[in-house]
Amino acid sequence: MDGEVMQRVAAMRAAIAKLRTELDALTEAEEQLSEKLRSLGIDDAITTVDLPTVAGLPSRRKKRAAVGAGGELSTIKAAAAGAGLMLGVALVVLLALNLVTRRSEPAPIASASASASVAPPAASVVPVAAATTPSAEPAPSAAPPPSASAEAPPKPEMGAITVLCTPRCDWITDNGAPLSPGNLVGVPVPVGPHRIEARANGVKRSYSVNVAPNQTREVRINLEPVDRGF
Repeated sequence: MDGEVMQRVAAMRAAIAKLRTELDALTEAEEQLSEKLRSLGIDDAITTVDLPTVAGLPSRRKKRAAVGAGGELSTIKAAAAGAGLMLGVALVVLLALNLVTRRSEPAPIASASASASVAPPAASVVPVAAATTPSAEPAPSAAPPPSASAEAPPKPEMGAITVLCTPRCDWITDNGAPLSPGNLVGVPVPVGPHRIEARANGVKRSYSVNVAPNQTREVRINLEPVDRGF
């Protein structure tokens, strides 16, 4: 369809160019005729005639000889009028074809705006935190707190002893461990056998006792020297 329209437009443009050439030739012949009339002594008592004014061409106002100037002038005028009419019709057809061609062409601005409105929105970029490199060696796990039973061994069962010396003891031991001198009352000791040794004024005595749990054993020691009767 567009190719056919363009061919018609080209043909009309060629016809218009041809009509312009013919109109220029007629104008030149009319001027030559006016010169001949003036050379024959015919006055320029003529009126002007407007050739058809066509859009895109300058207005042509030509002189018309008075009635009786001759048949040649009438022929020229008729030819000029016909040529101008054909030129006007051709220009009107050309303008119509140009209008049809412009309407058939798509508007580039509209298509560009349509494509811009249809374009999907750009996806937002979410920044990704840099992954931390794990340590080659795992952190040592905290050692579990030792239980109360592991921290301290169970306390042995206890008892007590009371040591009363006559006279007052200068030295007392329990299973070889020294105790305070003098009389001892309710001294805590582990459960089990105990060997009590006491000494006063050079006299030494020892006793063995067995202490039960939560029991207080009393030991009385007589450190009086033995009278042998001498």
